[in-house]
Amino acid sequence: MKQSVKNASNISKQLYATASGSRLYAQMRHEDMRDIGTSSMLKDWKKMHTKKGGGWVNETAEDDWFSAMDPAGIENIMNGFDFQERAALLQYWRRIPVGSKWTLTVEGQPFFTNEATNGLINYRRRCLNDVHCKQCLLNDLSVYGGKAYQRALGDPNQFMGQLVVPVYEGKKLAGVIELTTPEPEEDYADEFLRLSISLGREGLATKALTVKVTCGDTIRFPLLSNGINYLWENVTTRFPTVNHQSFLIKYVNRRHKSISISSDDDLKACIADSNNSFQIRMFIEPI
Repeated sequence: MKQSVKNASNISKQLYATASGSRLYAQMRHEDMRDIGTSSMLKDWKKMHTKKGGGWVNETAEDDWFSAMDPAGIENIMNGFDFQERAALLQYWRRIPVGSKWTLTVEGQPFFTNEATNGLINYRRRCLNDVHCKQCLLNDLSVYGGKAYQRALGDPNQFMGQLVVPVYEGKKLAGVIELTTPEPEEDYADEFLRLSISLGREGLATKALTVKVTCGDTIRFPLLSNGINYLWENVTTRFPTVNHQSFLIKYVNRRHKSISISSDDDLKACIADSNNSFQIRMFIEPI
């Protein structure tokens, strides 16, 4: 058999081609060590399987990258997180491919708790063994469009507190950082902002729906819940001179009509009307 035929046969068996031509993986690592004094197996592997424009050579290469992504950055975030003297559990749900789809798992992933209460220990065990916990997380991520959300004191039937922070490497969901407290807090906006900053330091990112409300001045805050009480509490806290009984919160929909937000359904309709945007503009109208 001719060598060219053998080469073609071997290439056809590869899961994905490289984007670096004949340049070898070992050669790339050697050059990194020579030029910058360090080399990362995962970063070099990514270089070899992404095109010049930034896209992956194929979906298989992309899925394998996220399956093997170095958890050191997530561990740094957890080790440096300030729990502010309260019991909490931080755990990472890694995105893994399952056939043509994907799921999340905490098995073998970083986690940290500053105070191992019975409630947090039991919840951690359920996440490891109970499919229901994972499915709830996947369902909620879908509802919130892959953006951060919380389960806090104002939510019905909430016996534990929860903040879910999706982790993105570029535009691709790499996993989820989940913060759980034995009892629900009033709000997890501060924790979200601190985790968001920490992710940025590790070259990662997260996504949240941001609300801009104008009443003379303009305020901004992450909308971590689609409940009307959460929206009203944030507006009245940030605009203390506004009487919550004498104004309406409104937005302008895609048909350029002014719509009031006075219920959970109204807020959900507003979010849906945003067409998966990451920012919604609202305004205060006196009654």
